[in-house]
Amino acid sequence: MLNLTVANENPDQPPQWEAMFLSAKEEYEMPSLKPTYWNQLIDRMLTNDTLLQQFLRNYYRISDRDCDMDCKNSILCHLRQAHHSDNLCSDFMPPQKQAHAEKFPNFKSKNEAIEYVEDIKKKLLKNHKN
Repeated sequence: MLNLTVANENPDQPPQWEAMFLSAKEEYEMPSLKPTYWNQLIDRMLTNDTLLQQFLRNYYRISDRDCDMDCKNSILCHLRQAHHSDNLCSDFMPPQKQAHAEKFPNFKSKNEAIEYVEDIKKKLLKNHKN
């Protein structure tokens, strides 16, 4: 991040870039960056507006961003579904029209999606061992 106020106060100096945060794991207290932990972060942001604002500040790189309930649900839904299934947001947002129904299974819940991914992971590991 570049602090324009400091840069403008010292026009003869090269700009001093600063990292906004070191890593997502540290910033959001996640043990790893596996999808399960991102999903847990989304669950935490559903009930913790301070954490959501922290995420939005990092995501949009601005200090304050107005975000009402529709904005919050939309952002968290996009994070959770990762372009897959709107049903993954059914616990906090009404299901939307399936954009990728032909490519992806129609999950009834986020837990069903997690189980599906875990099954695929097991199959891939099994095939890799053979």
